[in-house]
Amino acid sequence: MNKLSKAKKIDFFETPSTVINWIAPHLNKEFNYYDPCVGRGQIPKILSNHNIKVIGSDIRENNIYGKGGVDFLNADYLDYADVQAFIMNPPFSYSFEFLKKCLIIAEKHNQEIWIFEKLSFLASKTRSAVMNEHLEGLYVCSRRPSMYAADENLDLDSPYIEKPMGGTIDFAWFKFKHKPTTKTVISLT
Repeated sequence: MNKLSKAKKIDFFETPSTVINWIAPHLNKEFNYYDPCVGRGQIPKILSNHNIKVIGSDIRENNIYGKGGVDFLNADYLDYADVQAFIMNPPFSYSFEFLKKCLIIAEKHNQEIWIFEKLSFLASKTRSAVMNEHLEGLYVCSRRPSMYAADENLDLDSPYIEKPMGGTIDFAWFKFKHKPTTKTVISLT
């Protein structure tokens, strides 16, 4: 068992198809994307319908769409020079750690970083310097997605059952760069 698994139980929420479809038009189809917490592959599966290539890995070892058993926060598993952007819905309790690791990599390779997170991720004294220095875009979900804990034991071919919109928490796609050139805020519908 790796360091991350030992520290605390990792939450597992699959990303609703709707919010992935909302962000797809804002992604660069020429990029190779990497999802370091891919789970059963909801993000790459949906983005492939938009001709966007995403590879993935996950700390979990079973039922993973990509390479399982990869502790992204504590090890490097691929050559990041081949990746133009990160895209992920990280475990909420580790989102800032995933962002910081991506920013370290982006300093060398200039990747974009897309993170699906609670809108409240923006409002934090701890994260304020990173938000002010590296946030390039905020793509707010105009309707609240229903987020619920996923069944880790489902196999990769089991369909994702999306619940209707109407959750209780606001979410957004956050776009970061090591050196952003613009700041954008968009309401996604």
